[in-house]
Amino acid sequence: MHNRRNTLYYVAAAAILLLFIVSLVALASCGDEDNAGAASQDPAVLNAYQQGYLDGYS
Repeated sequence: MHNRRNTLYYVAAAAILLLFIVSLVALASCGDEDNAGAASQDPAVLNAYQQGYLDGYS
């Protein structure tokens, strides 16, 4: 029984580590997509500025 509990802890630790790595990769790829898609976001930012949403940031 004690051996099974240790195995469960190892599986849980491996799952947390895997989730952490996947989240880092997702954040890194998200940053790359943001840089690549900046041109497509410009009209949306301009539209928001024209509507007054970004007045506090300018």
